[in-house]
Amino acid sequence: MKPAGSMRRDILLVLLGLLGAAGVNLLASLADKETVHKWRWPLTVIVLLASIAPVIWKYRLRPKQVYNLQKIAAVHVGDGEMDVLAVTDAGAVLSSTCSEKNTWSPWRAHAEARPSWDVAAVVPRQGVVEYFVLDHDGTIRMQTRNRMHRSTWQVVNISGNNGGRILRIAAASHEPGHRELFVVTDAGRTLHAWKLDGQGWARWHDSGLAGGRDVAVCSPKDGLLEHFVVDIDGAVWHRWFLDGWSDWENWGRPGSPACAVSSFRKLTDYQEVFVVGSSGDLGHRHHKGGLDWSDWLVMDIPADFVDVAGSTTSPNSLRCLAVDRKGALWLRSYDGNMNQWLDWQRVPVRQQHLA
Repeated sequence: MKPAGSMRRDILLVLLGLLGAAGVNLLASLADKETVHKWRWPLTVIVLLASIAPVIWKYRLRPKQVYNLQKIAAVHVGDGEMDVLAVTDAGAVLSSTCSEKNTWSPWRAHAEARPSWDVAAVVPRQGVVEYFVLDHDGTIRMQTRNRMHRSTWQVVNISGNNGGRILRIAAASHEPGHRELFVVTDAGRTLHAWKLDGQGWARWHDSGLAGGRDVAVCSPKDGLLEHFVVDIDGAVWHRWFLDGWSDWENWGRPGSPACAVSSFRKLTDYQEVFVVGSSGDLGHRHHKGGLDWSDWLVMDIPADFVDVAGSTTSPNSLRCLAVDRKGALWLRSYDGNMNQWLDWQRVPVRQQHLA
């Protein structure tokens, strides 16, 4: 987002140019005719160019900065859209909305958010999206988007973390009014805490798995949570909550040692999990209620990836977002009507796209 003060200065500069041009014409009317004929229009053009040229350079002609992303998160927000939240390699927080037709809103730079490591997003009730960002010092901050209104960023205070600084974060909601955070600390502990509307945050609870590296969570149907963790050896672990937590299962890995994981809900009681390996490869599994999980599948990729996020814009449109080693953002869509994955598309995240 362009700072309001900067935009006001640009508008003032253009207005001064217009006033200057008007002043040239006023002075010309007071001078003799020969002088007016010779200098009136050249001076008018010079004054206008001197005031407008910097603005044109700033917004149109200046070389465009490309933002290199580091981490990515996505969540279906209804009405054929998903919100995408990202962190750059400099720690800046960006967000955009992608529609069913793969059109993107201007990227919003959250200048008020502090330099961050990781991001997560959740929809705790219809029409409300909650963004979570993880500061470099391990502090979690939250912003609420209610339709078009955005709150200020607030610190999320949760007690009971004796396991070190938080490094990774994920979020999900398994019923209206509920949101739950799942994190990994620099000591490898996996913790989770939840909050219901109108109540405070519960204390951090240990998930019972040591050596965590990355974390993901989704809710394929009300009352059910699916929890995934990548450990320091690159294995993917899985458990679920339905009136109580199951034991952890070691899923191994789809390719090279896993380093990043993401999961999402497509339809009621249908979910998919994506895993990025240390060699940049991408694998995935899917599950529908009443059936077994699929085997690991390996997906063709256009570049070596470092992070991944999954979401939907509608029940028939799955979206896989990935960040490559150079910080570029990629999108691949699954067309349910055609029953196939479409080609990867590179998504530009440039300065001129920022709202």
